[in-house]
Amino acid sequence: MSSVYPKWAWEQGRMQYFKFQNIRRMARAITELENVPLDNDTVIRGTMKNYTDLPFKPVDYKLWRNYGRVVKCCLLGARINNRLAATDVCQRIIDENHETRWEVDEYFAFLIPRFSYPFPAFRDYNISQQRVFPLCAILKYLIGSYVTKGEASISELEVYSVLIGNEVTGHGDFALFQSLQPTRMQPVSDQGRQVREMMIFLGQVSFLNWIDSRLHIDIDNSGVIQALIDLSTPKDVKLLANPDASVLALATIDNDQLYVIGATNRLSHEDFAFTEGKRVRTNHLRIERSNNLRSYFLRNSLRPVLCDMCHVNNDRRYPWTQNLIEIHHLLPLASSVEIDRQRTSLRDIVPLCPSCHRSIHVYYRNWLKGEGVDDFNSRDESLKVYNDAKKLIWLGQ
Repeated sequence: MSSVYPKWAWEQGRMQYFKFQNIRRMARAITELENVPLDNDTVIRGTMKNYTDLPFKPVDYKLWRNYGRVVKCCLLGARINNRLAATDVCQRIIDENHETRWEVDEYFAFLIPRFSYPFPAFRDYNISQQRVFPLCAILKYLIGSYVTKGEASISELEVYSVLIGNEVTGHGDFALFQSLQPTRMQPVSDQGRQVREMMIFLGQVSFLNWIDSRLHIDIDNSGVIQALIDLSTPKDVKLLANPDASVLALATIDNDQLYVIGATNRLSHEDFAFTEGKRVRTNHLRIERSNNLRSYFLRNSLRPVLCDMCHVNNDRRYPWTQNLIEIHHLLPLASSVEIDRQRTSLRDIVPLCPSCHRSIHVYYRNWLKGEGVDDFNSRDESLKVYNDAKKLIWLGQ
């Protein structure tokens, strides 16, 4: 690797802070803390914990010292004159107007083409270095592989061998990425973990999945390829010598189009009745329609797979079918399956037959409308509503 080629760094060991639902909670806290001196750790820590319920350990260090990099990597805030300054991105993901508020796909559509090395959250920030756009590079590699093979995935070792080893910058068309060959480049020390956690973070987008230690592209419509290419085109926002000023510049929302990809052709009429135009639930349903996630669930489930609500064995009831079962996220706000250490956790997913799956979304829609809210506040609340629906099912003949 060239001495001027930047290291692919990430804020490792902080995965729970990079979940989109927690990014949104941190954004609410940061807007509350706007212009508060960062030396006032009591107020900073108390407000952040109150809004997020995250630990922010260790407690004997000031919060900004340990978590300022997280906030900057998420483009939520910066230190300006030793005070906390919220960014445009921070304001947009908590916008009270549901038509303009960003959900996970809008957030990543903005971030992907702007995140580059050198990056102002890291110690080796040097604007004279060659710029590399790692998220664009990963996405372009997946696009190139998908066009060639009809499916695509990449592991952290392949990122090192194929992308970092070939010193890609994220620029160039997908044909360039199709031609890349493996090299001998391998991660050393904690480099592999940093790249892996960056890939897990990126895997929250609705058309990507992190499964079996690989990042998969998950689309079923070749018509979105051009939009994906546009999304993965680097945006060269001018970097400034002052790192915090650069964070604000990178997070400044302009009038450029956001290329938001949505595999809406996976959704049924019943799905749209549930979403009623709410993008957060549409995104949730796209994930439920993920072929990769469903295949992973079936591979890691006991057989036979019974519907969690009516307990029917669909393979037995309909012997001419195989794996008719569908997957359902208990928490509609979830943007990806949990990552626990290095394993993919399925704790928020249950198997449902098609009829029960449609029915639970009708129940959710009616419950949310009755409560006058747009979505569940927590996993516990959604789980309670789900279990209430299960109790009402008639299991007679």
